[in-house]
Amino acid sequence: AGFQAGITESDTSTLSIYGQTNGTGKLNVYTSYTNMNVSNYRQYSGTVNLFSGIGTAFFSDDVKVLGGTLNAVTKGTTYAISASSNIELKNCTVTAETEGKTAINLVNTGKITIDNAEVTANGSITAENGNLNIDGGKITFKGESGFSGYQMNISLKNADDFVQANGYEFESVVIANGQALTDGENLCYGTLTSEQASALAGKTLTKANSVPVSYVDVDKRIMTLPLYSTANAGYIDISTPYLDGYTYKCLTVNGEECADMLEVIAKAKAILKDNPEANITIAAVYEQNAEKFIVTVTGGTLNNGISGDSYQVGTELTVTASPAEEGFQFDHWENNGKIASYNEVYSFHVPAKEIILEAVYSPVGTEVEKVGTAYIESVTTINGNKIAFVSKVAIPEGARILKAGIVANTQANLNGSELTTDTAQFTRYDDSKCYDYLAYKFTWTKGNVSEDDVWCVRSYLVYSDENGEHTVYGELVRANLNGIISE
Repeated sequence: AGFQAGITESDTSTLSIYGQTNGTGKLNVYTSYTNMNVSNYRQYSGTVNLFSGIGTAFFSDDVKVLGGTLNAVTKGTTYAISASSNIELKNCTVTAETEGKTAINLVNTGKITIDNAEVTANGSITAENGNLNIDGGKITFKGESGFSGYQMNISLKNADDFVQANGYEFESVVIANGQALTDGENLCYGTLTSEQASALAGKTLTKANSVPVSYVDVDKRIMTLPLYSTANAGYIDISTPYLDGYTYKCLTVNGEECADMLEVIAKAKAILKDNPEANITIAAVYEQNAEKFIVTVTGGTLNNGISGDSYQVGTELTVTASPAEEGFQFDHWENNGKIASYNEVYSFHVPAKEIILEAVYSPVGTEVEKVGTAYIESVTTINGNKIAFVSKVAIPEGARILKAGIVANTQANLNGSELTTDTAQFTRYDDSKCYDYLAYKFTWTKGNVSEDDVWCVRSYLVYSDENGEHTVYGELVRANLNGIISE
């Protein structure tokens, strides 16, 4: 079956298991006192039983169970499975049994990803510094504490998927974006508080039932979203973000204004109760503010306005570079001194400040590398405890935006190059509405900001062109509730 096992030369107290199994048969591995090290391992089918008297099956270095059945059993009080690297369990059945309290233990930065697999353990799972990712499947942990560790991410795919444990003691339990789980009565979604997670102890979580509803955002774009509901609760993943130049007013359900999200859910559920086939449209209502700011253009013209005039915040304008003088060529546009675009025609939204757009020219023959640009355009404090960051990105003609957003961290001593998606506490972006634009504005609002918080943020752009995929980060901006403190 292509499966190999042997005693490692460097450590005769450990049985090493590696290679792969493709067959439909069964392999039993027994040890009395030694541990088993499972590494560089693939299982696609068949049944593999790992039995140990008092030892542990250590999973390390690229272990993937992609089919079949894997059973790890120890008669000792140690862990049945201990993982120190990324372990993937997909489309398979895995059982971990121990006489101790913890059946599966993640050490260091170990991570287990469960994807449409059936995993059962008679003990708990612990992950002091690691993550547990559940992406569909049937998951049962029967230990006293159930799950405990750093972060648990849950996404269920099918109606019969479930997660059940005697506790959820992770520092962070996160339900997949746009999804809601239910214990039969209540709903849980988003990032759960410790109290919410503790309340799930001993309960079985399944994917909540949903009905599709239409949502119209501030740009009049229509999308279909799931409305989750039980007899006691309801949830739909709708946000009403801060928008430059606009004030959020309310949400409406089939044209009727609602005071808050609770009323939105109540109205929608009432409509569906009377007519389960009814069409429901939820819309976000914003009002444009009256404030205006001066837009000055040098080296070009406003296609739909006059340089030096004042325009309402949020108004979309387009500039076109003037023909280059003899011996020169168009190079790029600058917005208040920052490179904004390498396209001669550039569209933008008026921010909540005066701006100067300048067309920059270079001598003919100068090589102009047309690349994507990204920068933080503005930082705005909202209601005394929120900060809205506006990121502007642009790409050359012929390219396509894949992601447009922001990376952020509260480590005030970070320099610009250190803040990336790998080090960010928050990476937020749009990857669904930005495809058809050469220039795009993304706004991220951080709530519950304290007076002592200093946020480091960078604009973030991923785009593709004929040369492949590119990632661009803007200059680092530091900000607090008083606004930008350095750039």
